[in-house]
Amino acid sequence: MRARHPAGRWRSPRLAFAVALLLALLVTGGEGYLYHARYTPASGPRARVGETVTLAGTTIEVRSITVARELPVADAGDPPAKGPAGSVLVLVTWVQTLDETVDVEDHFCDAALVADDGTTWADELDYTYDLRRPKSLTCASTDDAPMVAGKPATIGESYVIPASYASRVRWRLSLDDDRHVVEFVP
Repeated sequence: MRARHPAGRWRSPRLAFAVALLLALLVTGGEGYLYHARYTPASGPRARVGETVTLAGTTIEVRSITVARELPVADAGDPPAKGPAGSVLVLVTWVQTLDETVDVEDHFCDAALVADDGTTWADELDYTYDLRRPKSLTCASTDDAPMVAGKPATIGESYVIPASYASRVRWRLSLDDDRHVVEFVP
């Protein structure tokens, strides 16, 4: 039987530890990159309300960005919708037209209001449902508002933001998991 060197029995655990440490560093670095990529928005074109932008087979035109303390509701006779004290409501109305290269079933987007200091607000569906607005609530095809390639669809989304930000926001639309981003300024 062959005699083993005393240091030989430590080589295997040391090697295993080194490999585990290397693997942990790779995973941590990869997660950091993915986090950075997800939460650092891609830059894209900027447009003004009324201008048209085409990204990834989707033509987008923001018709209006309405900022007000109260907005009319869909049901006649009901009082206007108001946000909490110190806030304003923002209604963004936009038109999207998909070309034949877009898979209507998989098409999706994410929209937000963005301030110059980086603060963001997601759409506020509790208000959107009640407001007088277009039928579609999203750029994705739904049973209530199916999307058809080549047919313009008018969409309305609402936001509730602090009144102090009313004149300092822009509307950001990202398509296909943030690979295509456009911002519209009033």
